[in-house]
Amino acid sequence: PGVISVLCQRDGEKQAAFHSRAERAVLSRAFPMCVYDPDRANRFGMCFDLSSNPAPATLWTTETLSGQNAQGQPIEVEEPFTFAHFAASEAEFAAEFTDPPAMAAHLIPITEYLGFSRRQRVGKLPFISLVGKDGSIVRKVASPVIALQCSDRLHLWHTLQEISGMDNPHVNTTRAALQNECAAQQQALKESLQQEMEKDAARREQAAVATAVRKLVVHLTGIDPPNS
Repeated sequence: PGVISVLCQRDGEKQAAFHSRAERAVLSRAFPMCVYDPDRANRFGMCFDLSSNPAPATLWTTETLSGQNAQGQPIEVEEPFTFAHFAASEAEFAAEFTDPPAMAAHLIPITEYLGFSRRQRVGKLPFISLVGKDGSIVRKVASPVIALQCSDRLHLWHTLQEISGMDNPHVNTTRAALQNECAAQQQALKESLQQEMEKDAARREQAAVATAVRKLVVHLTGIDPPNS
C-alpha cells in the first residue's frame, strides 16, 4: 500500500496562482517531492532522491521579507520558511494566527520553538514574521495546531533526509570520527615537522658558531685547527 499527498487546485483558482501556492508548499516542506527509482541502484537509500526540493540538505528554506520598520524605513529580513509561513497564506488557516499580546516577553521564533522539549515550550508563544497589509513586517503568533503541524512536517523531512542519506546519523557519526582521526594525524605530522625544523635550526646554529670560532682562531693565531 502507498499514501500519496496531493496539493490540488481550488475551484476557480487561476493556474498562475496555483503554481505560486504549490511552490510555497514545496518551499515550506508541506509537500516534499520524493523520487524513488528502483533501477537506479541495488540499495534502497541510493534509489531515493530528494534533489528536486529546494535546499534539500537543510531543514528549512529561507525567504527574504521586504517591508518597512516602525519608522517607515525600508528593511529586508531573512526568515526561515516553515509550514507555518505557508499556512499563513492559506485562507482556511487564518484563524490559527493572532497578533502577539501586549506583554510579549515569551515570544519565540517558531524554528527555535520546534527545537524545545515539551517542558521548555510551556508558556512560550511561537511566532513567524510576515509582511502586513500596510507593508510593515509584523509578527503573528501561531496556534498549537500550526505548531504541531510544523513539528510533524519537520519530523517527516528529517526522516526523508535520513532515508536519502543526506542526514543519516550513522553516516554523520562515521564522518565525524574520520574527521577527528584526520585532524589528529595532521596535528601529529605538524608537531613532528616542527620538531625536525627546530632540530635542523639548532644544527645550523651550532655549525655557524663553529665556523665563526674557527675563523676567529685562524685570524688570531694564523693556525687553521683541524676539523673535529
